[in-house]
Amino acid sequence: MSALTLLWGKSDRGEPSVYHPLLFHLIDSAMVADEIWTHVLGQCVKKRIAQQIGTDGVHLSRWIPYLVALHDIGKASPSFQTKNPILRDAIRAKGFRFPLGNKPHGILTTYIVKDWAKGRDTVLSGLDPSVRRSIAYALGGHHGIFPTPTDVTRIRPKDIGTGPWDKERLDMLHTLESELKVQEPLISMEADDTSSAFIFLSGLISIADWISSSEEFFPFETSVVEVPTYINLARNRAAAAMDNLHWAMPPAHHEPRPIKTLFPFIERTRPLQDVAVELAPSLNGHGIIIIEAPMGEGKTEAAVYLLDAWTGITGYGGFYIALPTQATANQMYGRIMQYLETPNLLDVPRDQRLRLLHGNAIIGERMRQVSDPPDTEYRDGPAPGADDWFSYRKRGLIAPLGIGTIDQMLLSVLRTKHFFVRLFGLSGKTVVIDEVHAYDVYMSTIIDRLLRHLAELGVNVILLSATLPERRRRELLNAYAGSVTKYARTNYPRISYFLNGNAMVRSFAPSRPSITVSIERMAPSLVDLPTRLDSATAVGGHVAVICNTVKSAQDVFRALSDHFGSRPDVEVRLFHARHMFKHRDAIERECLATFGKNERAPSARRIVVATQVIEQSLDLDFDLMVSEFAPVDLLLQRMGRLHRHKRTRPATLDAPKLWLLWPEADVDGIPQFGTTAYVYSKYVLLKSYMVLSGKDSIVLPNSIEPLVEAVYGDVEHGDLPEPIRNAMDEARCQYEKIIDQKKLIADSSMIPPPDDIEFWNYTERSREEDTPDIHPTLQAFTRLAKPSVRLVCLFKQGSILSLDHERELPINLDRIPDDDTILQLLGNVVTISDHRVFEHFINIKKPPNWERTGLLRDTFPAIFSKDPDGNQYSDGNGWRLGWNKRLGFWVI
Repeated sequence: MSALTLLWGKSDRGEPSVYHPLLFHLIDSAMVADEIWTHVLGQCVKKRIAQQIGTDGVHLSRWIPYLVALHDIGKASPSFQTKNPILRDAIRAKGFRFPLGNKPHGILTTYIVKDWAKGRDTVLSGLDPSVRRSIAYALGGHHGIFPTPTDVTRIRPKDIGTGPWDKERLDMLHTLESELKVQEPLISMEADDTSSAFIFLSGLISIADWISSSEEFFPFETSVVEVPTYINLARNRAAAAMDNLHWAMPPAHHEPRPIKTLFPFIERTRPLQDVAVELAPSLNGHGIIIIEAPMGEGKTEAAVYLLDAWTGITGYGGFYIALPTQATANQMYGRIMQYLETPNLLDVPRDQRLRLLHGNAIIGERMRQVSDPPDTEYRDGPAPGADDWFSYRKRGLIAPLGIGTIDQMLLSVLRTKHFFVRLFGLSGKTVVIDEVHAYDVYMSTIIDRLLRHLAELGVNVILLSATLPERRRRELLNAYAGSVTKYARTNYPRISYFLNGNAMVRSFAPSRPSITVSIERMAPSLVDLPTRLDSATAVGGHVAVICNTVKSAQDVFRALSDHFGSRPDVEVRLFHARHMFKHRDAIERECLATFGKNERAPSARRIVVATQVIEQSLDLDFDLMVSEFAPVDLLLQRMGRLHRHKRTRPATLDAPKLWLLWPEADVDGIPQFGTTAYVYSKYVLLKSYMVLSGKDSIVLPNSIEPLVEAVYGDVEHGDLPEPIRNAMDEARCQYEKIIDQKKLIADSSMIPPPDDIEFWNYTERSREEDTPDIHPTLQAFTRLAKPSVRLVCLFKQGSILSLDHERELPINLDRIPDDDTILQLLGNVVTISDHRVFEHFINIKKPPNWERTGLLRDTFPAIFSKDPDGNQYSDGNGWRLGWNKRLGFWVI
């Protein structure tokens, strides 16, 4: 064994004497980085990063493998090499001393690159000090958390070793410089005043380390080989790893294709799509586009067309489409799969590339991920395949093509471990955010910060909305553009965009004639709803009853079920989020099939009682709608599901109707919103109440912008009775106070803007990703809501514990669950946000094997027993969690 291969980089846990030399691991990571840089990243991304660092793309391409190789140079130290006693003794026999010390090797890497290499004969010493410092911190954070300046200043020579240690490190650096052909300074001028390039580098380093640490791709090299020979071997292994991961994308350059080529089902393009086609040739640089159009106008097809054209013109690779909910993400996944079936950007099977990313996506896709590989010095077991590798929570955004909830993207700018991996994954992509109006001020604040970072990384952004207030449109555009730019005010619907430094707005005509939705007010008690629905659907009809809470939906469903009984001519369904995943998934698919664009008999009588899960993005079509009162923009979204498609309807429901549950007023004329006031802002509810008072109909799309601006803009409502004015003022004060609080919470949770050059401070107070059993102040919430807990529902009869309430699938929690059992357990997951249930379960002891299984780590077992009525209950201290398959879950 030569001196250069004496130190170990990773060793076999089962046979500690078997190891992979540290120098070889550094070379492995360099070759992976070279593959990523050469075959994964587009030219536009590489050019932008080079400009930010202050060099050119060709020059940087020679440095990238070398810089990434340095990520583990801190392992060339007694602090790390002592971790394997057998190998330590062999190293000590060669004259290396092992003083006491146990500094993390990431911090040692930062110290070595930043300080130790400064006065030595290496190419690192020729770097501008500020650039070398940034590179050093980027390297030191490859396990997810950057070292702090205090961490680095506390390093002493004994921590990294002196004498033979100094010589070994210098020999490694010289070998890497020589073999990787890095002979000249990287940067001849000071870097740009941005942290984006170094955040990008941090993500690249972590990913290259993850892949090169895989024993499947890079097995232990036990034979003595020369370094040049091993470099060729590592280069071949890196190429094979990229092939296995289906990550490298072929060149995407092409002219905009006809929209009908991408969507053969389009017989006649709509005005929105025509404007998108006209805009496409100008997409020769990065920018942001906001599409505002009524529900059902084909926004998705327009966005995907622009995405396709943008990718082709600029050579960008891949996309991520973000939706507000899991249900909307699931439906979008199917629509994009249809798009990918057409001749397109890629020449590989599409189902190997498109990833569905949200909390329960892995169950739906039937992936076989068992657990996250630990961030440790030892590795054992086979590496995951491509499907599993891209499905890990921290790695999902790396997949070339992805669809999921917006939460996955928001985590990229929250103070979490490896946030920079997510930002790296978004680099060079086109991002689509649907229903961008649907987020509260907390999430909107995070979205604004995300847009700023995406702009610095050169990411293309497309935002979609039907009900976006004018003020919010300007905020989104300026968040990306980085400055306050004046945008012309034009008629709705419109496309606003910022491209190549220019801001423009274009209007277009709606594709469909305006429709008038008649509004009939109902008492909020719903006592007579079953009888009225029975009469209204006597000759057929597809009806949605939308409630603002799960409890309300369950109560309405019970009432309708009791009224219609088991009549074969009427179907009544219940759709909300508080079902076990396996049942919710089935209900969602049934609703899409029943109430979607498919052909149906007008005489069929079908009713779905639902919460906000059907409010937006889902392509559903109803003949009649009943809705609890809600903010005006959400009511408009709900109305967008009325008469959405051209079809034959029952004669009594041939015009769109909304039965709106109208709040009762107290003696002073102030509306009482009941439990709805706990769901939505009372101030917004009051303003919505005022603008809808006296309206017996709403014309779509003409009324959308005036109504939205009347509630969310600066419109005054004139003279109001004193009690109502006082209630409005009080509600406004509370509303503004809550907004300020949410902005403060968001600010404390986010990484700073990209012009903060000291990016290494971003993870100093790193937070965990929505982990329920740690203190809320330590969690990285993508949404502000009541604390929730993910329960795995199990059923007990006598001493037998089972996965199903029929007790046909017994389970032993003392056994390590296999892949099939894990998927069955995840199918039984439900998320409960009741604070009593939350407090109970986060304090119970989980099965030890669940703690070691990544997919089960944040879940808790809930044991249910049957009562005499046939319902299942899990009892706590003064509360009961009930369940049956029809209603889902409830807490009493």
